Amino acid sequence: MRGFNMALLVAVLTLVVLVLASSSPVIALSSNYYEKTCPDVESIVAKAVRSATMKDKTVPAALLRMHFHDCFIRGCDASVLLYSKGNNKAEKDGPANLSLHGFYVIENAKKEVEAQCPGVVSCADILAFAARDAVVLSGGPTWDVPKGRKDGRTSKASETIQLPAPTFNISQLKQSFSQRGLSMDDLVALSGGHTIGFSHCSSFQNRIRNFNATHDIDPTMHPSFAASLRGVCPIKNKAKNAGATMDPSSTTFDNTYFKLILHGKTLFSSDQALLTNPKTKGLVYKFASSKQSFEKAFVNSMIKMSSLNGGQEIRKDSEEAQLRYCNKFRVYGYLKKLALDINGPVYAWAYLFALLSNSVPLNPMAFAHYPVATPFDTSKHTRISIPPSFCSSESLSSLAFTSSSLSSPFPLLSKARNLSIFPRINRVGHKAKAEPLESEAYLAAEPFSQFKHLLLPITDRNPYLSEGTRQAAATTAALAKKNGADITVVVIDEKQKEALPEHETQLASVRWHLSEGGFQEFKLLERLGEGSKPTAIIGEVADDMNLDLVVMSMEAIHSKHVDANLLAEFVPCPVLLLPL
Repeated sequence: MRGFNMALLVAVLTLVVLVLASSSPVIALSSNYYEKTCPDVESIVAKAVRSATMKDKTVPAALLRMHFHDCFIRGCDASVLLYSKGNNKAEKDGPANLSLHGFYVIENAKKEVEAQCPGVVSCADILAFAARDAVVLSGGPTWDVPKGRKDGRTSKASETIQLPAPTFNISQLKQSFSQRGLSMDDLVALSGGHTIGFSHCSSFQNRIRNFNATHDIDPTMHPSFAASLRGVCPIKNKAKNAGATMDPSSTTFDNTYFKLILHGKTLFSSDQALLTNPKTKGLVYKFASSKQSFEKAFVNSMIKMSSLNGGQEIRKDSEEAQLRYCNKFRVYGYLKKLALDINGPVYAWAYLFALLSNSVPLNPMAFAHYPVATPFDTSKHTRISIPPSFCSSESLSSLAFTSSSLSSPFPLLSKARNLSIFPRINRVGHKAKAEPLESEAYLAAEPFSQFKHLLLPITDRNPYLSEGTRQAAATTAALAKKNGADITVVVIDEKQKEALPEHETQLASVRWHLSEGGFQEFKLLERLGEGSKPTAIIGEVADDMNLDLVVMSMEAIHSKHVDANLLAEFVPCPVLLLPL
């Protein structure tokens, strides 16, 4: 019997080890991981974070929150940085992550790191460094970030439901943290990250109205504080990005947050829930009375949380930049093939040249089809050398174009005003002839600098904007900011405003995404319930306001909101179409 029990024990232990090994890949982290391969990585990242923070004081809170949201889904594997593809909606497009921002800081840091140490440092490590630097720049403690994380390949928006919500009670919080190997001490310490940042009304609306059958306002919230929040977040809220700072010193990392909990002046139910458990309540009192105790606990818990990792690789560059390079060489190949097939003039896609010269700093995913309506003689144009094996056929398979898509309806843009962006193209009748160029440096010209009045049409009904519309908004903002242009937004829908219950939410989303690109001021037109085709409305607005460029996503065409065959007929200026 004893032998049987021992054998059973060994079998059970073996099974446990196998299960753990298969479900939780352990990656050993170390403080000197990059000591020989990339010794300056942390200073490079710190410089990028510092530079961004000098221009935008909300960056530190954004980076800390981004790191937390990354680690709580599949571990700290930078999966929150990945973009949605095809039918897969990525984490960053999950409901809880729609307000995440500051991704450009990580992308800029990655670019600089890759320039010095190509293929060595993971995006996950860069995000962990950036979160630490964000705390330091806010006046908080520093710590030695363990290094050696790997980047994940999987990112699913559906999994963001696992993130602890601002409405969680203490039992739900405890379960969420314990599932990730984090204790109640970690829960309270990491909640202290709420000492910096901002929250939209939606995250605490449940506490200031219709709290329960007995109380309209959460009785644990200080009455004057609740009244101030109700003023900031009215029932019919039309204010752009309405909300409140997490605490009065929202850009300073301190222990004010814990003091506010004790006075009933924190925003989230999950904040106040820390007083409903003896263990967490004791820690709140401890951290409220001692900033040093809080900082020490926060550092320990950050190291513990940031050591959760399940990645498998090191991304050699940001996903978008990688696709950017592959895209531009693929499009060049199709353009060249089209020229040979036609054996004469071809219709030039001028944005290709901006990409080849890297002269337009747009969202790299948003490389565009810019149709030039006049034939253009390629025989005299400078040759461009393209490394034939720069992108593998496998990496390009998901980016395929067809020659038919290259010749679709844009050569019909006969009404367009001054469509050519090439300063040396001489027009003769209906033909354009390109003069010889002195050098390939010509390609580095700023091809969009002449466009000073941009039009961004909104045709989808997603109140938070579809991925394509968000992409178009980011591209429009980038172009306008670079070239000193103004932006006109036209929201188009066949329904009347009264039949669109989330119309105001959509307008707030438009304002948010343009403000992320640095644009607080823009013209807003609403063309609702007119019965006209969206394409005709776009053309009418562009013509009436004498606009120079329309920016939109191919998504609008694929979803049938815009008729591609009518673009040339109605739109009197160039159209920049962004691929999905």
